[in-house]
Amino acid sequence: MSDAALSNLWFEYARRAGRNQTKYATLYALLRQAWGGDTASPSCRDGWETKHPSTGQCAVTALVVQDMCGGDIVREDLGPLGSHCLNRLPNGEGFTDYDLTWVQFPSGTLRTAAAPADRTVMLESARAATYRTRDRYELLKERVRATMEDYLRERA
Repeated sequence: MSDAALSNLWFEYARRAGRNQTKYATLYALLRQAWGGDTASPSCRDGWETKHPSTGQCAVTALVVQDMCGGDIVREDLGPLGSHCLNRLPNGEGFTDYDLTWVQFPSGTLRTAAAPADRTVMLESARAATYRTRDRYELLKERVRATMEDYLRERA
């Protein structure tokens, strides 16, 4: 599915499913259904569990959210916790950071200045190959697409 088609599907899904929610809450609920141990970073799989589904999901989540909503992906350096990706989405007056996976970090984790992340590097670098980022991203994207299509079909 093209990014434009996914974006259009998201627009319709958000309009119907998110009537009484913020865009952030609607996105979070959608992604929470789609995350799994198989979409988590291999380095986080041992710690992944259904009660904390955002663990290890930041890169693939940021990529899917960018496909759906546009904007930029930014990366923070969290020191010994590694790097962390999130989305910076336009809001009409500038931008808003959407960090749908922050809850995976311990309370009190310090945020750092976020720098732009290169989507191509995220998907095609040696690190991306090691962490199977493209495969995990495609799997998450397919689950999100299917969830939105099923919801809209059931309410047609």
